[in-house]
Order: sequence, then structure tokens, then C-alpha cells
Amino acid sequence: MGGETTGQRSAVIYTLVECARRHGHDPEVYLSDILQRLPAMTNQDDLSVLLPSNWQPSTATPALEVEAAIMP
Repeated sequence: MGGETTGQRSAVIYTLVECARRHGHDPEVYLSDILQRLPAMTNQDDLSVLLPSNWQPSTATPALEVEAAIMP
């Protein structure tokens, strides 16, 4: 199902999710934060801060982590 690149795109998403888990991040919070940051960034920005190994939650993200921790 899907197009020719569907498998490759899925592999990228799964890799980001698993890398976030490996670095101790909640994948949902991580993906939500980086997807909110990306539209404001340009090719001139250092995108390495969005990698799971370098990621630090934005100021709005800690509330999401607390909410995620409370909800089962």
C-alpha cells in the first residue's frame, strides 16, 4: 500500500521513535516538539538540536510530559 517511498518514510519515523526511547524521551512529546519547531527553522539553522541525542524540550514541552505521565 502507498507509494514507492512509503516504506522508507515509515522507517525514518520508526527510527526517530526508537532513538527517542533509547535516549529516555517520551516519543510522543519528542515528535510533537520537533514538529512544532521545524516550520520556524531554515536551512541555515543547526538542525542537529532536533536529534534525539541532542534534544532538549522547549519551554512549552514540560507540561506535555507531565500530562503524558499522568494519563495512563
